[in-house]
Amino acid sequence: MEMDFDYEYERYAGDSFLDTFMQNINNTFDVSADEQIKNLKIKQRNLNYETADVIKIFSSDNSDAYYKMLEDSNIDEEIIAIYEMKIIYAYRLFELKSKRLLKAFYPKEVTKGLYKWDVMLSFFKNKGINLKLFKEFENINDLRIVNNNLKHSSEVDNEILAIREFSKIGVYDFEELESFYDRVKDSPIKFLQEIASAISKERYVFDDAKIEAIAHSLAKRMEKKDEELLIKKLSSKY
Repeated sequence: MEMDFDYEYERYAGDSFLDTFMQNINNTFDVSADEQIKNLKIKQRNLNYETADVIKIFSSDNSDAYYKMLEDSNIDEEIIAIYEMKIIYAYRLFELKSKRLLKAFYPKEVTKGLYKWDVMLSFFKNKGINLKLFKEFENINDLRIVNNNLKHSSEVDNEILAIREFSKIGVYDFEELESFYDRVKDSPIKFLQEIASAISKERYVFDDAKIEAIAHSLAKRMEKKDEELLIKKLSSKY
């Protein structure tokens, strides 16, 4: 006996999930990190070590003043560290949310390796979704490259030097990191929005061209009696 199934609910539940999914994406780490950066920049602006002061501190026995000067000189490094964490968190947020999307809409096709960048690009391409054509692709790809470099390397490599903010330096400077992050900070959410929109179209939108392609594919394999049965079965679902 065929179980009762609400096809209309099932069709619209996916779109409802996508709407809720996008509303619940927030980068909460940025708020606290930005506040810390703001405070460090204020502290940095308030520093006023004249050359005479530096000489005096170095030539004196005042260890407290010496260590305070060393601590103050590390403010740039603290800001760099925070921007590095912001970059890593932003890409991790994208990874977590993209995994949830894939599990929600393609649960039977999800494999462990699917979350790798090149594999995911290929997976969506097979669905007729070319992520490389998305508006935010360059930004999210640059974020991915910098994230990987920060996590797995101690040197700025050629891939990083190909990114415009870092093309003229050989190390990470906080001004370049700040400029880079300002460019890409909204890209994880925007790119996910593009993916969600494409998934919705792939699964729930059937224009004439798509229907014709489905009909053509089935007609090559179905006999007339099977086609009639399919039409009957499909009509019964509405």
